[in-house]
Amino acid sequence: MLNNRHLFAAVFVGGSCLAGCKNDDDFVTCKPVANITPQNTCYEPVGGLTLVASGQTTSPDRSQFTWSVFPQSDTSMNSNIAVLREKILVGNETIIIPDSILKNSPKFVVKVKTLGCGAGELHSIYYSFVKRQVSESTNCFVWQRQNI
Repeated sequence: MLNNRHLFAAVFVGGSCLAGCKNDDDFVTCKPVANITPQNTCYEPVGGLTLVASGQTTSPDRSQFTWSVFPQSDTSMNSNIAVLREKILVGNETIIIPDSILKNSPKFVVKVKTLGCGAGELHSIYYSFVKRQVSESTNCFVWQRQNI
């Protein structure tokens, strides 16, 4: 009978220790979006521009991404966000910016705000994209990231 108690106690203590262990995934650091990538095909105004946010370590749901888009009338490096008109889109990590927002803008600046992970709002840095013609012999334009 004494051996059964010791065995029960050992199993109980061992089980309690294992139950108290946490997976390392429970301690993931919350990080904002680390990269925004445009589609790499010719831009078709009818379909808009697809952007993909990546690198965040939260587990967002479909409504946790708020995209701030700032169309710009020129491609200068002096992007003063305070004077640009902000367009807000809500979605997930992949979004389509309609041509009605981009219009004839040769450049736009974008940032993404995410929610979650108990950290409140997480803001990405600002990313700048310029519209470039692939070659003079084609009518193909792509959006490329411009370092601010």
